[in-house]
Amino acid sequence: MRILRRLIVTAIRHSGQLCWPMLARLPKVGKYALSQMLARASCPLPAAPPATVELLPGLSRMAPEALTQADRHLSDMPTDSFDIAPHVRVQAARSDDFRGCKVALIAHWDLNGLIDPYVMHYAKALKALGYHVLLASDRPVHAPGATLGELPDALDAVIHRTCPGYDFTSWRAALHAFPTLLEADGLVLTNDSIFAPVGDLGRVHAAMDALPCDFWGMVQSQDKKPHLQSYYLVFRPAALRSPAFNHYWKLVGPQTDKEKAITYELNLGLWLARHGLRSGAFSPRENQPAPMLNPTHCGWDHLIEKYGVPLLKRDLIFQNPYQVPLDRLEEILRKQGYPMELILNYAKRRSLRPLFPYAQADREASAL
Repeated sequence: MRILRRLIVTAIRHSGQLCWPMLARLPKVGKYALSQMLARASCPLPAAPPATVELLPGLSRMAPEALTQADRHLSDMPTDSFDIAPHVRVQAARSDDFRGCKVALIAHWDLNGLIDPYVMHYAKALKALGYHVLLASDRPVHAPGATLGELPDALDAVIHRTCPGYDFTSWRAALHAFPTLLEADGLVLTNDSIFAPVGDLGRVHAAMDALPCDFWGMVQSQDKKPHLQSYYLVFRPAALRSPAFNHYWKLVGPQTDKEKAITYELNLGLWLARHGLRSGAFSPRENQPAPMLNPTHCGWDHLIEKYGVPLLKRDLIFQNPYQVPLDRLEEILRKQGYPMELILNYAKRRSLRPLFPYAQADREASAL
């Protein structure tokens, strides 16, 4: 059985795009079975370096067949703009002028309106890279033990929205609150669905700075549509100043259906590439053993250890959708220098059970 599994895995990994369309149509149970084989296989792919990428073959050349395919993928985009102005509240800000700055915008959600310590840890890391850090939430927020009458050192502004939605609606609210973000020297869109940095975030930016692209993502994925996963996207001035970027955000409105909200994530990169902007990926699709699976769940350990992606999805720890092995998660986090107590204390506050084994000392620490 082990030999057969390895043969299947090897065939999948070396078949290129020939079998991917067929496998992408598998029902969830088929994807689950495939993820189990891949997660337990001992034949990881050679690491593909950061690269400029084509989300669709021929799209950078504006080939007619690529444009047709892109338009088909983008056909589920809304067509009417939404006026978000009445729903935007600036809770606190040091400045409203971000022209020429590097800015990181964190989309936030917490049931109790708390900026959890793991989010503050992430904000401090972005600040250390030279970014102004803004937080955009779906409700008024506060830091641990304090109101936001005075901003924590790691944050330069906090805004919230009063309309329903998810990350893209929060980012849209911030872009409206601070129009000079479109004149920034660079803009990172990220969110609080990750524990980060698990490793060296500065090394990622140094590698991507050397590539000739207008926007880039941490991980390229083929899951559902060719896209750059939206928990970490970076836009350079050419993208921020483009009419395509500005128009896209006007189409982002309130959402109560998460699956429909995911449309914004799946379409943003294709939309920009369709309008002539160049995309890049720190971990391109060649690093994905089965691109129809979510790479941050299936192969999470390879992403961190082998490909250098310094981010860990929160839902992997508390939901583990593909039920992949997490036995080495604590070991990997400690090796990368991530503070375990941030995860365990978040779990304790939210009454969640981490789905990975961790040391008894950590159990005691999290109970304090």
